[in-house]
Amino acid sequence: MDYQMNKAAVKSISVTDTLAAMTAGTVYTGYLTCAPVLDSGKGDIGGIGNTSMSSTNSVFVNAKSKAADVLANGDYFINYRTGYYTVKAGASATPAITYFVKALCTTALS
Repeated sequence: MDYQMNKAAVKSISVTDTLAAMTAGTVYTGYLTCAPVLDSGKGDIGGIGNTSMSSTNSVFVNAKSKAADVLANGDYFINYRTGYYTVKAGASATPAITYFVKALCTTALS
């Protein structure tokens, strides 16, 4: 018999989400494509002041610790575990958010 084993590994991968167009001053909610969002070292789940997330177009500017604190243009909240976000757009634009997540990779061993 010929047996084949799978070897599994976990690695960090970069993900970029391009969100729908946003209008400055309008509040939006949604979910990132993947979660949890990792910290800057890509070893643990991120948080305010230590995240692998970056964004374009000045839409996500000021991180807040809870959704209720999203009051001014550019304020945003992200639940780094689930990927849920609330943002009051800081600019009228189509933002792209780049962040790191853990991915399970498998390869066959013979």
